[in-house]
Amino acid sequence: MSPVTFLQRPKLWLKTISDKGVTTTGGPNFAYDLCIQRVDPSSLEGLSLTSWDVAYNGAEHIKLQTLEEFTHTFAPYGFKKSAFLPCYGLAEATLIVSGTNKFAEPLALTIPCSGDEVLDADASPQHGNTRTVVSNGEVMPELSLRIINPQTLKECPSHHIGEIWIAGPSITRGYWQQPEKNQETFVYRDGLNFLRTGDLGFLDSQQRLYITGRLKDLIVIDGKNYYPQDIEETVKLSHPAFTEVNCAAFSISGTYSQKLVVVSEVVRQFAQQVDYYAEEIKQAVRTAVYNHYQLTVHDTVLLASNTIPRTTSGKIQRQRTKLLYLLQQLETLETVKESI
Repeated sequence: MSPVTFLQRPKLWLKTISDKGVTTTGGPNFAYDLCIQRVDPSSLEGLSLTSWDVAYNGAEHIKLQTLEEFTHTFAPYGFKKSAFLPCYGLAEATLIVSGTNKFAEPLALTIPCSGDEVLDADASPQHGNTRTVVSNGEVMPELSLRIINPQTLKECPSHHIGEIWIAGPSITRGYWQQPEKNQETFVYRDGLNFLRTGDLGFLDSQQRLYITGRLKDLIVIDGKNYYPQDIEETVKLSHPAFTEVNCAAFSISGTYSQKLVVVSEVVRQFAQQVDYYAEEIKQAVRTAVYNHYQLTVHDTVLLASNTIPRTTSGKIQRQRTKLLYLLQQLETLETVKESI
């Protein structure tokens, strides 16, 4: 099914599963969110998802809330939470790196929002600023995976976040005619040619992999690490203007330290009255982010819906958004209003 077709009619995906008795299908986390948001339960009479026993979820940050809400919404039509199969892969690994047990429900850990050390499941933090991460399962047996400190290039102990390095027969040997990129991306160690994925994560005591973010997207302010997806989720919950829209958080260089910038789309009813609501919305963002992370938002940029750069699979392009921000090429609602 074409991604464009799915984006326009997410119900068609579910109907195809029902009509054809599909057992295995899936997509990025936002695909499940879209079904929750856009599919009217009253239009699902006769839908049956009982055949669906592998619903893989990969390609982007997996949210436990999404898994739970999708299960709650579609359980009346035969969907089982145990069908969810969170997984991790990339093109350079052709394709899968890790995946969860087909018959088990997804696992999750509560970890601190900042810092590199993660507590075990039995000692998960109960207070303070935390985030929930979903297990991406066990690494494929033919692959070797290491968690490496990106600064020291030393291997991290269990429950410490670092860069994910992988080696094995399915891993590419390099990029075509890109020697400089190959030198940066591949490291020969312990008799193996490791690919530096650029992804951050950790292994628990059972050697299950958890993905926490992208190294290049990591926000470092005053020596502390923050993950953009966490801040983006906080922003989305701060005001009704951010319901079902995209958001990108990143840092820029300031005079003395890094500064936090939030770029977010705004739903139509608020966008049409941006002059009236702009300051209220921005204040809500500043308050929510400070209360949760003790971070000051340097700038909040408001855009019309569907204008933040995304990949063909629908993932937010934070680095592209940051570049457009620095070049002052984002069409903000205020700019559009002035041009009219």
